[in-house]
Amino acid sequence: MATKDSVNITSELTEISGVVKWFDIIRGFGFISPSDSHKHIGDILLHVTCLRRDGYHTISAGDIITSMVQKGECGYQVFKILSMAKSVSRNVLMSPDGEISNETLHMRGILPAVVKWFDRSKKFGFLAVKGIEKDVFIHIETVRKCSLSGIYPKQAVFIRLDNGAKGPTAVEIYLNTSQSYA
Repeated sequence: MATKDSVNITSELTEISGVVKWFDIIRGFGFISPSDSHKHIGDILLHVTCLRRDGYHTISAGDIITSMVQKGECGYQVFKILSMAKSVSRNVLMSPDGEISNETLHMRGILPAVVKWFDRSKKFGFLAVKGIEKDVFIHIETVRKCSLSGIYPKQAVFIRLDNGAKGPTAVEIYLNTSQSYA
């Protein structure tokens, strides 16, 4: 006798490609924005258990994902990840030899910085940027939006700045893997 849970769900699955809008590793989920041909279904939930089960350990906003999705009570959810490609925007910082040129960074408005301190419980921290006297504020939502689980004192990063109400604010952050801790 078939139960509700053992119903053949393969007939309910749809293959969809899209872009990761955001993924918060701490919360354990994120959302995918489907490609134009499936925009009508809205954002698709991606849970960390699906990510891990299908062999993926990292995911970032902007990554391109192809998956089988299933409609649930609260909308569509990823059932199985078929493939994932790293964000092109993340790779535009790198030259073919894996180095990041200062000219490339400057053209894109991205600055190298070092984490002064960051407190997860307070949900914010400050960065030091050469040539900027004031400390640069960073909020935990910016860290999460850029799919990082956390940042740590003396960690080398790249940031994009904006002028906040109280001074310079980081609106994007990327790990600087070419530098070790300062």
